[in-house]
Amino acid sequence: MKAVVLSRWSPEVLLGVSPIIRADPRMWPLAVAVAAAVAGASLVQLSRRPRPPFALEIAVLGIMAAVLGSLWGDNPLAVLLAWGGFDLMWVLGVVSAGRLSRRLAWGAGANLLATVLLWAAVLAMGARGSLASWELISLEEPAQHLLLAAGLLRMGLYPLHLAVFTESAWGLPVAAPLLLGPVLGWGVLLRVEIVGGVGLLAGAPWLIGVGMASFVVGAFLAWAHPKPQREVHWLGMAANGLFLWGGLVAGEGGGAVLVLGATAWVLGVLLVVLGRGGQRSAWWWAMPPLIGGWALLGGPLTPAVAALSGVAASSAPEIGKGVVLFLGTVLLTAALVRRVLRPFVEVEEEPLAIAARAVGTGLPALLLLVVGMVPFSFLPEGTVLSWWGGFSGSALTGWGIWLAAVMAGVALTRVEDRFRPRLLPALRPFVDLVDLHWAYDLVAGGLRRAVGFFQATAELVEGAGAVFWALVLFLILLALAIQRGG
Repeated sequence: MKAVVLSRWSPEVLLGVSPIIRADPRMWPLAVAVAAAVAGASLVQLSRRPRPPFALEIAVLGIMAAVLGSLWGDNPLAVLLAWGGFDLMWVLGVVSAGRLSRRLAWGAGANLLATVLLWAAVLAMGARGSLASWELISLEEPAQHLLLAAGLLRMGLYPLHLAVFTESAWGLPVAAPLLLGPVLGWGVLLRVEIVGGVGLLAGAPWLIGVGMASFVVGAFLAWAHPKPQREVHWLGMAANGLFLWGGLVAGEGGGAVLVLGATAWVLGVLLVVLGRGGQRSAWWWAMPPLIGGWALLGGPLTPAVAALSGVAASSAPEIGKGVVLFLGTVLLTAALVRRVLRPFVEVEEEPLAIAARAVGTGLPALLLLVVGMVPFSFLPEGTVLSWWGGFSGSALTGWGIWLAAVMAGVALTRVEDRFRPRLLPALRPFVDLVDLHWAYDLVAGGLRRAVGFFQATAELVEGAGAVFWALVLFLILLALAIQRGG
């Protein structure tokens, strides 16, 4: 595979290398999914009125370029530059989409913190070896932990979800690629798996706990949260946790499972976001979002089945994991069905607009099925992927748990209208506790008070009290000089 040097610019003082892009075949499924997501969102936007702001269109194209650059960056400098470009385009996109909130500040701050962590990891890796290519890097502590922290922060896994996710009520299909930030985190985790060797991620057992917590908490919040405009983000967090869990327990084929899971996540979230509800007289419009929701559940015939196979196999012998799989799947299924089959939004469209919407949602759905049925056609030769082992032996118990949970989730959707309105007020304190909004507000308040204290101190020292503190400092230095001279 030919490498492309983007620039001869080389920050000699910091890194001493130039940014290089190489289309790594191991990243192809995820890269194709990102391109299909942007293309699908743009086509669906053609069927809507009014036209989106020009700045938003520029931001979406910039986000696609930055995400692809982060996936195909052949050295850490290229990935670092791509992350910085994504941060800028993300802020431009959210501002131009017209939905400003406190979460914009949280998201921008979290993105910046993740980029700083990546920068620190790059410096740590540079101190132990060459940074010319990922293949020449020595991935040891603390670089390994810094990379993992940066990746998890980008993915928005629990409990870092509040810092990353923003409101989804933009009302513009073309704004859907603003949700692609977790792909940067997936790219870093894949680099850690590739560079560090087989089993490096699996050697950190706490990561499995993060995946399980993200799965069950995200599913619960998607079902029980009183603000339905945020449910897409909880759905995405739950699916991310499920796919991370599956990739970590996959063994030798963990890297391929993570790639396929991330591919299913990108296309599944896009289709769920672009869906407009279900109607019996126009049932075909609900098919692409249903396929996307099926992928987020890890269903067969989608790329995510590889991740779910590992989860099912690991849940069969352990009661705790089996309970997490059952509860998370029940709530995630109920939330997905309610989202996808919500009342259909009738809009008069011209034939060309109908065709654009059909292609914009049909293309990602078709890609999901194709990659799910023939995954080896999108993976490098020699890739080890033994997910079919999850259909044999005791692992069938795990699949039985999952299937029963899916059926229970569908049944819950049919009867929840009878009790959910009365149950939500009782669940509100627990939702607020798990949501951790209060914790982030507490942190923000503490930071504001600390900044105010330092500002007041600076004004006192540099302002009206400057002469006093200068005199005090002079007397202290004079006393020290006299004492030393004596």
